[in-house]
Amino acid sequence: MRSTSDGDLTQNGRVPGEIIEAVQAFLDLNHKPYKIVETSLEGVDILEIELRDESVSAWQLFAIGHDQNGILMFRSSCDELVPESKRPEVAELLTRANSDTMIGSFDLDFEDGAISFRTSIDVLDTAESLTPVQVGHLFWRNVLEAGHWQPAIRAVLHGERSPQEAVLMVEEMPWPQEW
Repeated sequence: MRSTSDGDLTQNGRVPGEIIEAVQAFLDLNHKPYKIVETSLEGVDILEIELRDESVSAWQLFAIGHDQNGILMFRSSCDELVPESKRPEVAELLTRANSDTMIGSFDLDFEDGAISFRTSIDVLDTAESLTPVQVGHLFWRNVLEAGHWQPAIRAVLHGERSPQEAVLMVEEMPWPQEW
């Protein structure tokens, strides 16, 4: 992975859109390594962001910019798949987590057991004014929220706690004071 502020970066022979350029500016400013992910989707740019020394270091984080729809989304994906036998319990935990989460939501793919957390913002008609500060709020909300719930997810996934016990565990954990 690399970090770059080279505005000539291309994806499939085109220059990335305004939304992902704002993300690149934030990442470059904060020395967060990333790479462009090739995609065949028209008007969609994807960056894979390397997390080092973050609370969700075992998760993958992607920034997805949909210029045509005016959406910026950060999506972090857990490094472990949930076995079919554990999906109901993990789904219960994630549903409980979502009811306590103000920005973003957890998802569980019932087909393959993949867990992810997503945060997004609508920037339709305002993409050109998307600032690194706004991107940073969305980025850190994703990283911190996923990291805050990670121990509970792993505890339920590995049979160490029930979903209810895992929620109580999270409620007792301190929330990070700084971004």
